[in-house]
Amino acid sequence: MRRLSIAVGLALLLCGCSHKEKNVPLAFYLSAPAVTGEPTRAEDKPALVVSKLDFVAPDIAGRKVAIKLKGNDAKEFETLTAKNIGRTLILVQGGNVVANATLSEAIPPDAGIRVSVNTNIDFERACLNLIKLSGSNRVTPDRHPLQPAPSSGY
Repeated sequence: MRRLSIAVGLALLLCGCSHKEKNVPLAFYLSAPAVTGEPTRAEDKPALVVSKLDFVAPDIAGRKVAIKLKGNDAKEFETLTAKNIGRTLILVQGGNVVANATLSEAIPPDAGIRVSVNTNIDFERACLNLIKLSGSNRVTPDRHPLQPAPSSGY
């Protein structure tokens, strides 16, 4: 039995598998051109893929999350949104559709993006995966990153 455990552990190590999740990029897809009577679907390739975020701010009560892109990604996102007003923007991370929204205006580089997280995925896991992209993945014993900050009593 011990040999089997060692063999399985070695196989996982060689495959690059680990129980610790890595930073999974966030991909922005656009809806494909609409076909009458068919549901909205994403284009085959993402319009933008980001591996780092400036910040992530979850709103647990509202199942929403605000994110801000960094530098060139933010500028590319502005161009992407300006050229695609009226289309649906689909946010995908690790194969999960995190959120989708219809673009109504260009989103400037210094603005954050606030979206409702889809109800078919685990909100906490989705937020933690986004937080990893911001580099703020510290979890302290007294404060989990998704818990509200303690009130000051004022």
